[in-house]
Amino acid sequence: MKKSTTILLVTLLLLTLVSCKSGSNGNALQEESDGQATHAIEVIVMEGSSMLPTIAEGDELSIMLDEGGTLSPGDIIAFFPQSDTFDGAVFVKRIIAVEGQTIDIDFDFGQVFVDGVQLDESYINEPTYNRLSFEGPVTVPAGYVFVMGDNRNHSVDSRDASIGFIDIPHVLGVVV
Repeated sequence: MKKSTTILLVTLLLLTLVSCKSGSNGNALQEESDGQATHAIEVIVMEGSSMLPTIAEGDELSIMLDEGGTLSPGDIIAFFPQSDTFDGAVFVKRIIAVEGQTIDIDFDFGQVFVDGVQLDESYINEPTYNRLSFEGPVTVPAGYVFVMGDNRNHSVDSRDASIGFIDIPHVLGVVV
């Protein structure tokens, strides 16, 4: 299978506005005067296998569009890669580390470490043996996150120089 066909691509399906309060003025992500926020949900269809076993090809995912929200390790996000290589594709991956955290991977044993602590990754399909172009340890710069697919050996993610760290403004939202 060609590398480009193993990339997790997502097709935009539908944009639906959801408000915490009825009678929303339709402006997504706008704080209303009474303190209730209006949020946008985007529904996308999963293409590819890089998030198995958590998310399968064809699954419909709801993405909470929430500018300025806090991203945390373990969150599954949709994002636009910075590289022109992917022609506007939307990717879905799990955040492994956030700014200031250091990632290292032992490819002999398939183990991922953040700040020297091995992650307990019960959600992955198999241990991480595929290096891609990763040379660690690396520290996530301010304003970025480091992501990986749950199907580690069949995912193009932050381990690959064509993706790298994800600039937070490129994050579409969090899978809910």
